[in-house]
Amino acid sequence: YWLGRVWGLSRLAAYLAAFLFTYGAFVFATSRFLNYADIYFALPAGIAAIELVTRGHKRYLALLGLCAAVMGLAGHPQIALLFGFTWMIFVSYRLLCAWRDGTFSAAVASILWITVAVGAGLLVSAVRLVPTVSTTALSVRASGLDFEIAAQGSIPPWSLILGYLFPSFEIPKVLGDRLNAEELLYLGFATPALALLALCSRNRHRLVWFLTGLVVLSWIFAMGSFSLGFPLLHKLPLFGFFRQPARFGIVASFGLAYLAAIGIDQIRLVDLRGSVPAKWVTKIWLWAAGLVGAGTVIATIVLSGLAFVIVPYGYDYIDRAIVGSEGRFLSAERYYRTFDQLYERMANAFSLEFWTPRWTLFAALLTAAVLWGFMRRHIQAQRAQMMLVGILVIDVLVAPGHMIPATDTDWYSRDPRAAAVIPGQSTDQWRVFSYRGLAQKFELSTAAGTDIGRSQRDLLEYVFLNETLTPNLPLTRAWASIDGYENLMSRPVADYLAYVGSERTTVNGFAVDPEINGDERANIFGHRLAALAVGNVRYVLSGVKLEHPQLVERQSGLIDLPNWSPVKQSLYVYELRDWFPRVWLARVWKTIDVAAAPLDILDAIARSPTVAMVDRDPGVQGGASEADLLEYQISRSQQDLKLRVVTDGSGLLVVNEAMYPGWEATIDGQPVEMVTVNTMMRGVPINNSGVHTIVMSYMPPGFPQAIVLSMFGVGVLLVLFVVGWRVDRT
Repeated sequence: YWLGRVWGLSRLAAYLAAFLFTYGAFVFATSRFLNYADIYFALPAGIAAIELVTRGHKRYLALLGLCAAVMGLAGHPQIALLFGFTWMIFVSYRLLCAWRDGTFSAAVASILWITVAVGAGLLVSAVRLVPTVSTTALSVRASGLDFEIAAQGSIPPWSLILGYLFPSFEIPKVLGDRLNAEELLYLGFATPALALLALCSRNRHRLVWFLTGLVVLSWIFAMGSFSLGFPLLHKLPLFGFFRQPARFGIVASFGLAYLAAIGIDQIRLVDLRGSVPAKWVTKIWLWAAGLVGAGTVIATIVLSGLAFVIVPYGYDYIDRAIVGSEGRFLSAERYYRTFDQLYERMANAFSLEFWTPRWTLFAALLTAAVLWGFMRRHIQAQRAQMMLVGILVIDVLVAPGHMIPATDTDWYSRDPRAAAVIPGQSTDQWRVFSYRGLAQKFELSTAAGTDIGRSQRDLLEYVFLNETLTPNLPLTRAWASIDGYENLMSRPVADYLAYVGSERTTVNGFAVDPEINGDERANIFGHRLAALAVGNVRYVLSGVKLEHPQLVERQSGLIDLPNWSPVKQSLYVYELRDWFPRVWLARVWKTIDVAAAPLDILDAIARSPTVAMVDRDPGVQGGASEADLLEYQISRSQQDLKLRVVTDGSGLLVVNEAMYPGWEATIDGQPVEMVTVNTMMRGVPINNSGVHTIVMSYMPPGFPQAIVLSMFGVGVLLVLFVVGWRVDRT
C-alpha cells in the first residue's frame, strides 16, 4: 500500500494493488513457508525505498539496507535472489529515466548510495551467507544445478493464458503430472483487463512501461525451458542455483497488481470511453466472458453428462496402452483409480456441477457487464471503480489456493500404532527408518479412487505418513529418524541415504527408480540392510511386508484409518538384529580412497559393517575383535556434544552423526584430530582403556569472520540512518 502511495496511486488503487499482491494465490499459498512469508514485504518495501532515495530522500537508505539484511538472514535464498534481481531492474529503470530527464549524474550518485545500503545489508547477513557458501561446496549443488533439474516447474505458454483467465486447480495433463501453476497465477478475472486499460491511456506514465516490461520479462523467465530467456539466465552467476522458473510468477503478480491499480485510477482520471484500445479491451473481455460461459457449459455436458461413455473408454485405453506387461509401477486397478481421480479433477475445474467454475463464470459475467456499462456510460466512473474492486476482492478470495489445510486435532495428537512396540523415546540411542513411505502413501491415496474428496484424501495420506514415521512430516514423537530432506546435505550423506533406500535425498537411488519393480526393490533393500544398521537404525517401518533374516517382525496389522476410508492399509514394524549404537568402538578399520566411487565404498560397508572405513589412519593400535559396545552418556548444548565413555582398550570411537568441516574434538581436555568414518560419520582415536570425556564442538567455517562482517554491516546501517536524516534535514 505504501509503495502504491509513493507511486501516486489513489487510496483505492493502492489498496487494490496491495490486496492483489498479498492475496493472489502465489503469495498467499506459499506463505505457509516461513522463509517465503518473512521476506515478501521486502519486494515492495525495497522498491519504494529505491524510488524515494532516487528522489533525494536519503533517510530511506537504512530501510533498503534492512530489507537486504532480512532477505539474506531469513529468506528463502532463491526468493531473495528473485527480489534482488527485481530491485536491479528497477534501479536500471530509474537510471534510464534520469538519463532522459538530464539528471543522470544525480541519479548515479543515488545509485552509489543504494549500492552501499544493499552492501551493508549483505554484510549484516554474512553470519548466514558465509557458512552457506561453504556448505554448498560440499553438496551436490556445488557447481550449480543441471538445467534439466533447474527447469522443473516451467510454465508452458498456454498455461500462462489459462492461469490468468481461469482459476483451475491441478488440471491433470498426463498420469503423474499436472498443470500446477494456473491456480497460483490467478489474480481475478478483471485484473488482466484493468492492466490493459492502464496501457490504453493517451498519456501513459513511464511507470506503466516499466511494470509492463517487468511482467513480460517475468513471463519469459517463468516459461523456463519453453523460452530462450531462462536458459540464458541460468548461465549467470548465482542463477545457476535457481530452480522452479514458475517462481517468477511472484514478480509477474507484483507487476500486474500495480498495473491493475493504475487501470482502476485511469477509469476516473482519464476519458477511456473515447479510447479505441479501451473499447477493444472491453470487447475482448465480453468475448472472454462468453468463452468462459460456453466452455463451462460444454465441459459440463461432456464431463458430467457423458461420463458413462468416457470412463469405460478410458479404462479400455489403459488396458491397451499402459497395462499388459510385468513390472509396471501400478496395477491395472490402481491405474483405473488414478484415471478416476484425474477425471474428477477435470470435472471440478470445468463442470458447473462444482463451485470453482460456477463462481468463475459469475465473476466473468459481472466483470464484462461492469466494463460494458461503464463504456456505454450506464455506470459512472467512480461506481465502476468500486464495483470492479469489490468483484476482484471476492473473486480472488474464493478462488482455489486460499485454504491452507489443517489436520484434525484428534488425528494429530493420536499416537502411532508403532508406539506399542517402540520405546517411548530414542534420545541419543537409536533411529527409525520408513521404507518407501512416500510411494506407498501415493498408492494408498490412489486406491481410494473418487470415493473420497481432496481433504479426506489429504487426511488419509497424513495418517499413513504419521504411522510409518515418514519424515515428510515433523515427527510428533521423540523418535529420531535417519532420513529427512535438506537441499544442501553433503554429497556423502546424500549418497548414503540414496544407497539405503531413502526417498528424501538429493541423489536418486533405487527407492525412487520407476524401472525397478517391488520384488527387485525389496531384494536390493535386503542386501543393504547392514549399511542401514551401521547408520544407527534400529526400527524399520513399512506399509508392505518385508522378509529378511536381519529383520525381526515386532508388529503387523491394519492401521486405524477414518471410518469413511474406502481402503485398508497394513503396517509392519521391524527391528534390525545387529543395529549399531549411536556410539561404538571400532577395533578394525580400513583406509579408503575418498575419491573412489561411492557405490563401491558403500557396498564394502554393507559387506563388512564392523570394519570402519576411514579417510586416514587414526594413529592408534587396533584390536583383535572388530567392534565393541561400550558404556556411554551423551549431553548436548547448542554447539557442543559431550561424551562420557568407558572403554576396555584402544580403538577408534565412532559417533554415529554427520561429519562436516568445522567439527573439532578434545579427549580429556587434549585436542585430537577427528577422522571421517564410513564416508560421513565422526571418529576420534582412543589410546587407552578407562573413563574418557570427549567434547565435540562445532563452529561453521568462516563464522567468526562472518560475525565481524555482520557487526560492521550493522554499524554501516546505523551510519546510513544518521547521515540520511541529516542530509534530508539540510
